[in-house]
Amino acid sequence: MPQVPQGVVQLIAAPPFGILSRETLGPLGPGLSTIHRTRGPIGVDAFGISFSFFTIPAAFGSSIGVVTEYEERIVQWSAVYTDLGGHSFISTPVDVFHEGEYYFFQQALPSSILVDVQVGCTVIVYFLVAF
Repeated sequence: MPQVPQGVVQLIAAPPFGILSRETLGPLGPGLSTIHRTRGPIGVDAFGISFSFFTIPAAFGSSIGVVTEYEERIVQWSAVYTDLGGHSFISTPVDVFHEGEYYFFQQALPSSILVDVQVGCTVIVYFLVAF
């Protein structure tokens, strides 16, 4: 069986920033949401996810540096994957304290993404897609 060069696998899993674009899903308010980017049989055909913050209450506190870091978690998200037996499992949750970072999915082609937005906050969700 031919070996696949590791660089090719890395390119498919996390392509360079230069070929990525952000596709907006729109705003999400407080609470748990399940989001998709469905193209055919694939639940999420993107490489990752990113967030911009629209509304953050002053009570969350912040420190300003290269990015504005909030003291409280604004968003927690996790990818949901489905195996060939139809069983779903959730990847390790990711806590988001600042906006704009690109988060690549741990494995390709998740079934859906769970996004939990804190009370009082509104965020804009972006899928990272290659153009």
